[in-house]
Amino acid sequence: MGSSLSRQGNQRAGRDVRETEVFWLHVVSFALYNGLIGYLLVHREEPGFLSLCFFFLAMALHFVVNNFGLRENHKHAYHNLGRWILAAAIIFGWVIGCRFWSFALNAGIYAILLLAL
Repeated sequence: MGSSLSRQGNQRAGRDVRETEVFWLHVVSFALYNGLIGYLLVHREEPGFLSLCFFFLAMALHFVVNNFGLRENHKHAYHNLGRWILAAAIIFGWVIGCRFWSFALNAGIYAILLLAL
């Protein structure tokens, strides 16, 4: 009976590790994807208000489905941290889309400073 409990504990621990790894895989991949969507808010294929409305509608529905799925699969981890990372990724992508060259220049300067230290 003792080995049975130990085996169950190990399976639970392994499951928790895998769930954490899957959570971070989902968050990182969706953060990159959301950053791209934020970037595309600025650099759309067709400019104009109607195009923006269609893009907004499609992405809003997409985000609702993603939010539901991630909340269903990852519950507290998504509620406490994941949703904030994904929301920040959209804003980050939009900022890069608005000021890409400024961002690239400042990132380059920061990298040089880090290497110099």
